[in-house]
This record gives sequence, C-alpha cells and structure tokens, in this order.
Amino acid sequence: MESEKILLVDDEEVILKSCCKELAQYDYDITTARSGEEALEYLQEQSFDLVITDLAMAGIDGIGVLQEAKKLDPKVCVIILTGCGGMASAIDSLRLGADDYICKPCDMDELLSRARRCLEIVRMRKSEENMTKLLKTQVVKLEKAEAELQKSHDFLEFRVQERTQELELTN
Repeated sequence: MESEKILLVDDEEVILKSCCKELAQYDYDITTARSGEEALEYLQEQSFDLVITDLAMAGIDGIGVLQEAKKLDPKVCVIILTGCGGMASAIDSLRLGADDYICKPCDMDELLSRARRCLEIVRMRKSEENMTKLLKTQVVKLEKAEAELQKSHDFLEFRVQERTQELELTN
C-alpha cells in the first residue's frame, strides 16, 4: 500500500522539524513547506491526504492554504495549528472547511491521534468515491442490458403478432 501523504506547513523551523520527526516514525510520506506560498506550489504539483498548517504566517496564511487545498481536492483533510488561537479563529477555520484545529504548543501524541483520525476520514472519502464510481458503472451496464432486453421483447412481441395474423389468415 502506498504511504499516506502529509504536507506540513509552518514558518517556524522547530515546529516543522519536531512534527516531521514524530510523524516520520509511522511511514507517512511527509513534505514540508516553510510558507503558505511554498505550500500552494506543492498543492498544485501533487495531491496530499492531509495538510497540517500553521494559521498565522506572513503572506498566504493557513486559511489561504486551507481554501486552496480544499479547492484542489475536496477529499483532503486539513488540520489548523496555531499558537495565537482563540475560539473565534477555531470557529472560522472549521466553518471554512478545516477538519480539526489544534493550539500550539501541542502534545505530539495528540497531533498524531488527530492526524490518524483525519487520514481515516480520507480513506473513507476515497472508498466512498470509488464505490460511487463502481455503482455508476454498474448502473450504466444494467441500463444497457435493460435496453437490449426491451429490444428483444419488442421484437418477440412483433413476431408473435405476425404469427398470430398468419394463423388467423390460414384458418
């Protein structure tokens, strides 16, 4: 199975290194970005299962990263990390589509637990999408089969009427 891909975005090097070190122990494919601009470049080049982004960064902030990530792939999960968080920023982030919100400094076990939960959500979203595609394919096949059966039925009805008329004429 392919490793799940995580994009870590933070303008603080120590945060990037500590989060990356912790998550790397679990065979995740981790990419780090030191700014929102760098994160957007990565998001446009490849897909990720999870984005963990700092909220307050110069230039493009965590909300900008969140919105672009969701626009490019609605199945991606996004966790917002912030050191200056309050209830209002948490609510705003969640309203804009964030899947979780964690205040810094965060416990690494808590971050790992939430990342795992988000990755499970992504797996379920992908599974649902695959099942939907499979069901649509099956529906199309059934509709084609039904159309063929209807043609056969119509042809047989026509032949029965033809033969009935022939029999009536001979009697």
